[in-house]
Amino acid sequence: MGIPQIAFMALIIVLYTFQNFFCKRFSLCYEGKDSTPVLTIVGGIIVVGVTFFFSGCVFSAQALTVILGIVNAVVLYGYNDFLLKASVSGPYSVLIVFAVFGGISVPALAKWIGFGEAMTGPAMCFLAIIMVSVYLMSVKPSDENTSATNRITLKFLLYSVGLFICNGSYAAILALQQELTGEAEKEELIMVTFAVAAIISLISLIVKKASFKNVFRMKKSAFINLIIYALSAAFAINSLVIILLLEVNTGVLLAVQNAGVMLVSVIFSLTFFKEKLTKMNTIGCIFMAIGLVGITVFEKASFSEIPAMISTLLK
Repeated sequence: MGIPQIAFMALIIVLYTFQNFFCKRFSLCYEGKDSTPVLTIVGGIIVVGVTFFFSGCVFSAQALTVILGIVNAVVLYGYNDFLLKASVSGPYSVLIVFAVFGGISVPALAKWIGFGEAMTGPAMCFLAIIMVSVYLMSVKPSDENTSATNRITLKFLLYSVGLFICNGSYAAILALQQELTGEAEKEELIMVTFAVAAIISLISLIVKKASFKNVFRMKKSAFINLIIYALSAAFAINSLVIILLLEVNTGVLLAVQNAGVMLVSVIFSLTFFKEKLTKMNTIGCIFMAIGLVGITVFEKASFSEIPAMISTLLK
């Protein structure tokens, strides 16, 4: 990756880490039972508003972009739903592997099949290191898990597979739209995706006959965390579609994004939530750092080119 790509990638990692961090902060402060619809509705409104501003306050979408946006909205809603259900029905260490691997492999496979864009051998090796590190970083001591959430059941596996598909499909649709339309209509896709996702969440509250006054009633701390979460999401998704226009392998890009966010999130958890790392978690962090550096530096290299590249770097 060149300097512009690395700079954008670092920005995206920070923004998505902020999104996850303030999402967790909001869930801790929000006292109701409808945190997911509230996040989706408020986040959707803010993402649409910020994106509309970046587009020059213009909306002009072809039918293809609208269709992809609607499909992506369903995928986004499904991701949130599968994540919630999988979180309470099985081990987090397995769940996060499904989510991260889906976010990396599905878009990479889609770009390879549809447009012939494949990862190099060294990049795939470093991706394997990243996936191993994801598991090592996620696993917790057995006494931190209840018996209900420490078992891998068929229901949990189905939720995890749904999470795998949704997390990967979301990024794959973004990449697909960029391939088909280039720089055009990237903001329109974002606006349609988040607007429709917000509408779906709104409909779900109506079907449940929820009291909107109670659903959106929250403490000041929850409201502040919600707004920062939504702004982080808005700037993160707009930055992601920009870097997709640069000459970066999609598989490598999403591997760095997913793994980087997870690594920085661990640092945030240690600092702000006082979570502790086991020896296995620490080894996972080291492997993650190695994998991230390797896949970034040797993104386009073949195995025969690596010795010369290392020699150049050491000079």
